[in-house]
Amino acid sequence: IEFVPSDLPAVADVDAAAFAPLWQNSLPTLEHAFAAAGMAAVAESGGDVIAYQMTTLHNSNAHLARLAVRPTEQRRRVGYALVREMLAGVAAHELGRVTVNTQSDNDASLALYSQFGFHVTGEQYADTPAQFLSVAAAQSSRDWTKGP
Repeated sequence: IEFVPSDLPAVADVDAAAFAPLWQNSLPTLEHAFAAAGMAAVAESGGDVIAYQMTTLHNSNAHLARLAVRPTEQRRRVGYALVREMLAGVAAHELGRVTVNTQSDNDASLALYSQFGFHVTGEQYADTPAQFLSVAAAQSSRDWTKGP
C-alpha cells in the first residue's frame, strides 16, 4: 500500500514496537527518512499500519533503509511481502544492486533477506554497540520478482 505522509505517526508506533530503544527512530527522523526515500510502502490490517519499508535510490542502486513489522504481526510473511514489492519496484526501475544493513545477530532478518538471494558481504560497522553486516543482493534484478 502506498506510504503517504499521514502514515508517519502510525509508522513511528510500528518502529517503536519493532525495535529496542537504541534502534528506534523518532518521528522527526522518520519524516526525514521518508522525504529521502525513493520507494516506500506500508502494510495494513484492519485499517491499521502494521509494517513499513523505506528504500533509498542512488544512481543505479537501491538501499533498503528500513523495514519494520509490528511484533504481533511478525512471522506472517508481511516483511516478505514488503521486500518482494520493493524488489519489484527496483526491477521496474531497472536498478542494479540492492543493499541492506542488519545486525549480525538478527537471524530473522538474515533469513528473510537470504530468501531473495541476498548474501552477507562481511562488511562490518564497528562504531555501533552491535555489529552490523552489509548484505547485498546476489541475483540480477530480473530474478528478484520471482521470489523463492
